[in-house]
Amino acid sequence: MAVASLRVAIVAEACSWLGTRYEHMGRVKVVRDETSKIIDSGGTDCGQLVYLVFYALGLCKELPLEYYPPDWHIHRDQDRYLSIVLERAHEIDPSQAKPGDVVLYRWGRLYAHGGIVVERGEYETIIHASSPDGAVVKTRADAGRLGRLKRRYFSVFGASAPKAKPGVGPVGHADQMDVAAGVQRRSQGSGCDRMSEVGRARPDQPHAMPEGSRT
Repeated sequence: MAVASLRVAIVAEACSWLGTRYEHMGRVKVVRDETSKIIDSGGTDCGQLVYLVFYALGLCKELPLEYYPPDWHIHRDQDRYLSIVLERAHEIDPSQAKPGDVVLYRWGRLYAHGGIVVERGEYETIIHASSPDGAVVKTRADAGRLGRLKRRYFSVFGASAPKAKPGVGPVGHADQMDVAAGVQRRSQGSGCDRMSEVGRARPDQPHAMPEGSRT
């Protein structure tokens, strides 16, 4: 499958998570009815979201779910999030980042917040799980306090990056064209731009953690 098509599939899969409730260590995607009304808010955090999007397309190896505290970035020195990303992707120059790549932010003492680049142009836009918003949202990469944080970019594409292989992830490489077409249709059907407007948490979806905790 062409890299360009895979990038489209990554963005579409990320869009399908918009509106998912923020939940520490969660791995459940939001469920909507035919009118896009949320019928199950699911739950995920910033690290699990990035992993699940790439895993759904067979672009990274499985990551066992092991407990990590929500305030890891405050009280630890081990850059756990960064290490996991570097095992599955390679760092790129910020100027080379494209839709479908990953951005990590230095939050507290560590690179402990991440998202997926979905647009590059006059403004860079990302999809990420945000605890202050209580949900997976689409925002500018430099919006609010994100603009004050150091950023590093990573890609699964390139000579030194891991390649998708049959049997890695829920689908094999041979099936990825069908997956990409399917998630692209879902994104077009719901509208990624429109979903970003309704992707914020509803009053009955409280924050999983207080503002200032890991996002």
